Amino acid sequence: MNRIYIISLVVVGIAGACEDSQRAGVDVGVGVGVDAGVDAGVDAGVDAGVDAGVGVGEGVDTGEGADAGAGADVDTGPTCDPATCLGTLCAPASCVAGVCMTTMAGPEVGCDDGIACTSDDVCDGAGACGGTVRVCDAPPRVDVRAACAGAATVDVFLGEGCGGACEPATGECVYTPMTLPCPDDSTKLAHTRGWQLALRDGLAKMTAADFEIPLAPMTYDASWYDDPEMVFRMWVASDRNWYGFPSSVGLRQPANLFTLASIEQADGVHGGLSQADVNGMIFWYRWDYPGNPHHGEAAAARRAFVMGAVDLIMIDTQHEPGMLRAQQHFLSGTMNWMSGAYRDGHEHVAACPAAAYRLGLQTMFERLEDWDTNNGNNDMAQPGHLAMYEAAVAMPDPSWLARAEAESREMFTDAADGGYWHEAAGYFDHGVTLDSSYEGITTHMLSAAASASHGS
Repeated sequence: MNRIYIISLVVVGIAGACEDSQRAGVDVGVGVGVDAGVDAGVDAGVDAGVDAGVGVGEGVDTGEGADAGAGADVDTGPTCDPATCLGTLCAPASCVAGVCMTTMAGPEVGCDDGIACTSDDVCDGAGACGGTVRVCDAPPRVDVRAACAGAATVDVFLGEGCGGACEPATGECVYTPMTLPCPDDSTKLAHTRGWQLALRDGLAKMTAADFEIPLAPMTYDASWYDDPEMVFRMWVASDRNWYGFPSSVGLRQPANLFTLASIEQADGVHGGLSQADVNGMIFWYRWDYPGNPHHGEAAAARRAFVMGAVDLIMIDTQHEPGMLRAQQHFLSGTMNWMSGAYRDGHEHVAACPAAAYRLGLQTMFERLEDWDTNNGNNDMAQPGHLAMYEAAVAMPDPSWLARAEAESREMFTDAADGGYWHEAAGYFDHGVTLDSSYEGITTHMLSAAASASHGS
């Protein structure tokens, strides 16, 4: 079938172009039998040796190989086979005007990445499919006393990073045991649970060198105070009434104080530091003031980790037989600094003691979820919000963060719906009206939790 295409020609300074344009029966701008600018093997834009920028003139021959309807096969353009133009679920393809075209499925479109150890697979909007990697951080619990009856060793199980892993073939969690010596009379730290024994083992492997801190004075950086936000933070840190500036006592203690040999002595367990001292080490580790010589100091984070571990082990043992009242306000404040010590310290210690500490925190977390608050409403239970957040953000399983948020939201739910939010003005009452004492604690800790979790 003959095709006629109208081709725009530029005639540049050729005398008699109008007359020549009729030569050989070819009209100006008209080519017969030319498909997509190609005439019988002639390159697009060139007609029988004549440059497209010159025009149609001499040398045009409609004879051999250029006769209308005669000559070589005509190219019909790209072709597409629907049988092979398929794409993927996240990048589907189809034939469009003879071309295989790919589009991207929108985010959150369900798919299957073919990996057994992921779940809730969705497209990412860029053609890839992926899911949430299964976290294996819920190992079997071991009763050390029962397992060690008549035995020299005991197998304990930890989680991610230390024996907990997803089996690719099945998608199931598999926990490889950690074999430890059964405790003897020299074991002073509580050891009824597998994670307690494993955490103690991790502490035993740390030496004084892990806790050495090169002390240096804090320096003044005037540029830091150009930012009003930084000035306000300094005011909050330094004007804490009877508490004073965050303690540096923990930084100034000898390194061997944090070794297991100093903690476990013949007469029992020696912690050596107060909660304020541990909170102080966490503060100095985190405070990003340019004049703070201990910002990011790994040894400071390890010191806090060890003191938190000791308290975590011992308090858990007191909770179990009911030696402490099962109410949130008897755990919230303590868990606050134990969680902070884990969050900062777990990256600076070996994987197994970190995994063991994490299992202990999970136990405390679950207790805060289950226990009631003081007086049925709020008060001194509020540090638990920050404690749960601090613990959750350092957990490999993101579901812990959702649980921490759910617990906090309960406090802001109207009392008629089972929550504790009493006043539309934005404060929590203490039975009858605003109480600036205990409710000051409430406001302070909820504000801290909100600040810490902002943007998470």
